[in-house]
Amino acid sequence: MKTLKPFFPFETPIPAAFKGILPMVWDEAAAPTIPLDVVEGDKEYAVWAEIPGVAKEKIYVDVDGDVVTLSAEVPADIALKNEANVIRGERFHGMLTRTFTLPIEVEAEATKAVYENGVLMLTLPKKLGAATRRVVVN
Repeated sequence: MKTLKPFFPFETPIPAAFKGILPMVWDEAAAPTIPLDVVEGDKEYAVWAEIPGVAKEKIYVDVDGDVVTLSAEVPADIALKNEANVIRGERFHGMLTRTFTLPIEVEAEATKAVYENGVLMLTLPKKLGAATRRVVVN
């Protein structure tokens, strides 16, 4: 089974060993991400992405060859918008983005997306003729 590694362009290069030394500088809150599962079939990829609490009109799927980008606008709670005596606000609101690369290009026009119960389900048909082939080195 292949594992997709998320792309974090602004990931901190500071190792975890320095976490205790720099407690005031170190941000304990992990950057929110869109958790997903990707399954490869013979003719298509299936993707399940958890994006709860977001209207389907605020979810965006971009496909460019073998690169898929999921974005979602997570709304702020009304109490947080008005800053009405908020004691603690830990839930994320703002823009979430997740980009991943598939082994083979997909047909962007034939991609299907369904959002139900906080889960986005994508069907990404593989592009015909885009199969990986091994080149003999001379």
